[in-house]
Amino acid sequence: FKRQRLPGCQTSPININHKPIIQQYLFQQSHGLNMSYVDLNSIIDIRQSSASNILAPSSSKSVLEPIIGPSGDSGAVLSSDPDVDAQILISVAFQSAVKVFSIAFKADTNSPQNASGPAKVHVFVDRPSLDFSEASSTTPVQTLNLSEQQLSGNPIPLRFVKFQNVHSIQLFVEDNHDQEDVTFINRIVFQGAPLQGMNMGDFKDQNADHDH
Repeated sequence: FKRQRLPGCQTSPININHKPIIQQYLFQQSHGLNMSYVDLNSIIDIRQSSASNILAPSSSKSVLEPIIGPSGDSGAVLSSDPDVDAQILISVAFQSAVKVFSIAFKADTNSPQNASGPAKVHVFVDRPSLDFSEASSTTPVQTLNLSEQQLSGNPIPLRFVKFQNVHSIQLFVEDNHDQEDVTFINRIVFQGAPLQGMNMGDFKDQNADHDH
């Protein structure tokens, strides 16, 4: 049996000022300017995100925050539980609906022993309660067959039309490149845009409604 889903809880508050990013995008959009996609990691809700079948850290710091949070940690490593198998299931929640254009994976540093970077990743949308059994038997929105070169953090375009109103994304890592017992990931980055006509009040500090 795979380990219980581990939430991305954190003991210290995360103060994120993401409004300038969203305001810049909406300004470009309203003025008909060329729009570049923004880094959506700044509006990920860490506390509502989770990971399953991972090797839990010894510290109380969030498991996922260095991997999917607004600022990555160069030494961060998320790895599957070597006592189970190489599969990983990650659920990433956004603070409000977004359009997702691409996902970038980094798995090229600080590799644990007998570990390899992800090879096949199935992407689901708005399935926060997805488990391994469902992920294995349900048709994903898109499947990413990652080359080793793509694990250096280069954005991988998604079928944009399928990711237009996203509240959460689930990533099912089915296997890794070298068929090792452990899969590891250093960083995951999402690029995209807020929805049109979004109320800026919807983008609030993700800690505002939580006690510390």
